[in-house]
Amino acid sequence: MKSSEYQKARNGNLKDFMVEHLKDEIFVKKNLVPGSRISERKYSESLNISRAPIREALKELQEQGIITSISYKGWFVAEYDEADYREISRLRSILEDNLIECIITHGHYEDKDLSRLRTLNEELKQIASNHDLDKRPLKFIDKEMEFHNYLLGLSGKSCKWTNRILRNLNYQIYCTFDRWFYKDSQMNKSIIGHELILEALGEKDIGKLRETYEIEVDKEHVILSE
Repeated sequence: MKSSEYQKARNGNLKDFMVEHLKDEIFVKKNLVPGSRISERKYSESLNISRAPIREALKELQEQGIITSISYKGWFVAEYDEADYREISRLRSILEDNLIECIITHGHYEDKDLSRLRTLNEELKQIASNHDLDKRPLKFIDKEMEFHNYLLGLSGKSCKWTNRILRNLNYQIYCTFDRWFYKDSQMNKSIIGHELILEALGEKDIGKLRETYEIEVDKEHVILSE
């Protein structure tokens, strides 16, 4: 472990440090891919910490759906298939339906917020249209998550449970999107969905919100089967 990382771990909670360290290994550095076995001994020796906080971190990541435990075999990075992607996408649509209704009802946004969301969606269009862009699907996913996280921020203190559940679901969303969000049709679907959300927010029209969700559900099976 680098001295700065070691000091950071010693100055804080070791379990929390390990949670962030493992997320970095999975989502940023990609040192751990779906199905990879996670060795408690390896991290205990390389980071010079006991196994107890590592095990606590693994249990927390298991609750978040990022890793899984197999009896007598150990810990593994969770694997997601198309059915998981479809279910999690639908869950997000249902939850965001309620979230955006709360945002519209309680007025937790201004013109500058709509402008920011439009900018993010334009950046998504640029990424989607640039087929020569390095790591194009991953960059699209990161920007797509930024759009939806911005929506979460607009909810303020309203819809606290919807907000909390969506935040907890973010890691599963990222896991599934990272594996399956690579087709042009899926990227275009996301961009169109964002445009409908922006229209609903701009007109403060709950009907547009319902239309958004219906399109998400109706197109979902067709897009995934292409």
